[in-house]
Amino acid sequence: MRLVIDTNIFVHAMNPGEVHHDSSNRLLERILEGDEHLCVDPGVEFPPDRSRSKIWSEYRDNGLLDIEEDAVLVLVALFQADRVDEVAPATITFRSLRQCLYDNTDHIFYKVACATDERKLVSHDGVFHPTNAEAKKALRTLHRSSRVDVLTAAEMLSALPAA
Repeated sequence: MRLVIDTNIFVHAMNPGEVHHDSSNRLLERILEGDEHLCVDPGVEFPPDRSRSKIWSEYRDNGLLDIEEDAVLVLVALFQADRVDEVAPATITFRSLRQCLYDNTDHIFYKVACATDERKLVSHDGVFHPTNAEAKKALRTLHRSSRVDVLTAAEMLSALPAA
């Protein structure tokens, strides 16, 4: 199964004090074992400074490659990653994305998830798990047009077949 993984999953996996640490770490282990595959946008290249991938840039800009031993986890996952050919299917409009996802860096993760058959985005970002009624309604509308399921690491682990 191809999964789109938001930056915060990697950050939580690297931070033992984080409440989502264990589930994030287990999910990334599943990816590294080859049971599941990280899916990214086109343009991931090595060395990282040549990469045109927006997801790669987001990972790099959030310091995921600053800690040498943890960077190996990200690099291996990216090296094994599947890439989508297109990231903006016609079923989703930029307007609906902007209404739901106020942080533009989240758009690429959602768009890549839209371009996969599985349509799974794993994130702990509050924008994908809103608490207020207006944000929930906007996210439901976006989901109806895109059919992307946004799950936490724990929810994704529960949905995967046993390894």
